[in-house]
This record gives sequence, structure tokens and C-alpha cells, in this order.
Amino acid sequence: MIGTPPDEVDETLARAERIDQQLRTYVSSRVAVVSTGPEVVAGNIEDTNVAAVVDVMGGAGFEVTAAGAVVDDEDAIVGRVLRLVSDGFGVVITTGGVGAEDKDRTIESLQRCDPDLATAVLATYAVGHGRHVKPHVRVGVGQVQWTRVIALPGPTREVQAALPTLVRGLQEGWTKQHLAQEIAEVLKQCLRHHD
Repeated sequence: MIGTPPDEVDETLARAERIDQQLRTYVSSRVAVVSTGPEVVAGNIEDTNVAAVVDVMGGAGFEVTAAGAVVDDEDAIVGRVLRLVSDGFGVVITTGGVGAEDKDRTIESLQRCDPDLATAVLATYAVGHGRHVKPHVRVGVGQVQWTRVIALPGPTREVQAALPTLVRGLQEGWTKQHLAQEIAEVLKQCLRHHD
């Protein structure tokens, strides 16, 4: 290291590694929740997802921040997610916009942030049947720099069902593929029991 006396190099490097680890730990504990949909933006429905995330993830030691709502628009979602990444959040959770209708743009938005976004199917529909223009309802898990980005459905009961698995996956360092699959399995069970 330039300018460091030779007998202090090891100590300086060890201190830098400790600071780096402390920073990574702090960042990974910061969670931002973004709700999607014009009905949420307009205030036509109450956003209860943030409270659900605060309850479960806050109880697990995470620092949760409400990051507002955005319309179902790819540029708006991408812009909000990337801003939160640059603001130092280690986890960004989006709720809503993962369905099979044309208005559902969250998965496509997150694929722009992480082209290798891991997705897992919750339900399959015939394209062209009703309002379905896509074959699947999916959840997604991506990585943008230090930030894990997770796309969950909008209904609060589904968010609540997914959160314990999400917390476990984050704490245990699951891959994005593993986390997406495990969240999808929990949500498929939730959907089967709800019908």
C-alpha cells in the first residue's frame, strides 16, 4: 500500500477488511419496499404490504423503509429500483405487477436491471384467454451490485406468506434461483389453500 510503512501494511489491510465487512453487513440489513400499480399511487387502495414487511423483516432485525409506489411502467420501476440500489439498500422488494396481464410489468422491469433475473412460475394461463397476454404469473429474484431485488405479488396475504421464506433465504445466503423457487413453492401452497 502506497505510503504505508511496511510494518503497518498487515494491520491496515485487516482494518480495511473489517470496515468492508461492517459496511456489507449494514447494507444487507437495509430493506426498501416499493409497491406498484396506479391504484396504489392514486391512493385508491391502502398499501398494507409495507406494514407486513416491517412486521416480519423488522422483527428479524432488518431496517425496513417504505420507498413509495410507482405506476406499472418499466421505466418508472427501473428508475426507482436503481435509485434505491444507489441509495445503499441491500434488499429491494417490489410488490405487485407480476401477473400475466399486459399491465403487469415488474418482472420485465427487473430483467432490465438484472438480465439473469431468476424467476419461478406461480400459475400458468392460456395466452389470449381473458386479459392474459403472458403465459405465467411469476416471482423474481435478482442481484444488482450489492442489492438483492425481489418481485412479489401484490396481495398482502401472499406477501405475508412469502416473507418467512424470504428472510430465511437472505439470512442463509441462498442463490437467487433457490430463493425464487422456494418463494414460489410457498406461494403456490398459499394459492391452493385460498381457492
